[in-house]
Amino acid sequence: MQLNSGSDPDGSAIALVPYTFVSPGKSNLKLTITDGSITSREGVAISVCNPRTKVKEEIIDGSAAIEIYGGTYSNDVSSFCDKDHVSIKEGADAKSFTVVPGEEDDSVKDHIAVARIGNKYYGSVGAAIDAIHQSEA
Repeated sequence: MQLNSGSDPDGSAIALVPYTFVSPGKSNLKLTITDGSITSREGVAISVCNPRTKVKEEIIDGSAAIEIYGGTYSNDVSSFCDKDHVSIKEGADAKSFTVVPGEEDDSVKDHIAVARIGNKYYGSVGAAIDAIHQSEA
């Protein structure tokens, strides 16, 4: 059967179903993405199904560890970014999210970054200028 809409009936570009790999006492599934472009016309870029399953009468929670260090995605993947990376949109009209090294300032709303100083992203030029003035003080 060819879906032409992604790897899963929901249309996701990547669908992780870790219960397929259940092994007691071990991490079930780990996905690391360092770069690339992942998009879906029908669903989200990445979907994860973490069900519970039974192995030899023991209930095991499926788990998927996802770490994203880079790339461009059709939807927000910030919940999958490692602690030193952020998912941003470069401008309100941007159609995709880019994962980059750095952190977001409190001024960033809806992942829209309009300024960057070093590895810190700002939601407005004014917030970036204020940060410069504060660092000079």
